Amino acid sequence: MRILIASTFTPFASNADLRVADTLRRELIRRGYNCDTALLPFSDRWSDYASQTTALRLIDVTESCGNRIDRLITIRTPAHALRHPHKVAWFLDHNRTYDRLDARPLRNSDALNDRHGRDMMRYSDELYLTECRHIYSGSFALANRLQDFNGIHHDAVLYPPLREDHPFRPGPFGDYFLVAGRTDPNGRANFLSDALAHTDPQVKLVVANRDASDGVPGARTPTVSGRIRYIGATSEEERAEWTAGCCGIIVLVQNLECHGAEIFEAFQSAKPILALGSCNGDASLVGHNENGFICSPTPESLGHAMTAFWQNREAGEALGRAGRACLTRKGIHWDRVIGKLLA
Repeated sequence: MRILIASTFTPFASNADLRVADTLRRELIRRGYNCDTALLPFSDRWSDYASQTTALRLIDVTESCGNRIDRLITIRTPAHALRHPHKVAWFLDHNRTYDRLDARPLRNSDALNDRHGRDMMRYSDELYLTECRHIYSGSFALANRLQDFNGIHHDAVLYPPLREDHPFRPGPFGDYFLVAGRTDPNGRANFLSDALAHTDPQVKLVVANRDASDGVPGARTPTVSGRIRYIGATSEEERAEWTAGCCGIIVLVQNLECHGAEIFEAFQSAKPILALGSCNGDASLVGHNENGFICSPTPESLGHAMTAFWQNREAGEALGRAGRACLTRKGIHWDRVIGKLLA
């Protein structure tokens, strides 16, 4: 079977979905499939959405070099506009313009044009996604958005696992919590400092950016009397070391719709997760007092949660083991993902 994975991307931006597409390609090749990837540059200006989507529609991906392509798997919107008789969408990204425009009052002609452009985006999503043989969502939150904004039902939720040869593994519980998701040291410094004011004086934080496009790259500076350390952009291997030695993972981003890779990194490392509200976008992943702790999005609540974990390491270790076990229980592995995408 010859398989093409197609995804749009914005050059020089953080493109987590491209890492998923690359990992999917690797796992398909490891299983003996003939697979390649088509990465399609796409502007993040929503006003260009319609013209760029039309251009994608004109690309023929049914064959290459005289050989038929048997299956098309689309990743990032609007790659699903590509035409193929055996097209499957793994929906890992939804256009947030829907939210911004719905909240904006209609005050002038520009706003009317914005709404018209938004309606065209919604229509194209509905038209091209319904061509797919199957539609899989990256989380239940994304599945709900597909239903609410487009009236489209998904076939199943497929969380993107880490690659099978990932470096994350359990380790001893150290003396710090790790903030390892999408972070901005300038924007979060006050929040983290305020949270530490409500903790045991021995509690420490390490803040690691996922890559150079997240916040300030390479800023390796201690602050707040040495209790917060920003280590800047990290490689996967570096992040695995920090994750293995922490006593818990803190996820700051709220309403994350899709695959918070830091959540799966924590699970693989048997570390509990401290989440702000519904930050993982899916209550079925992080359960309060099941494999982590859900606290209110306030410095006081986060600080109290950190102290509770700090003072009861045995409880934190038990939650970490439960997180690692839930990967198998929820079927978060590549055999299930590939089985669904090729069904």
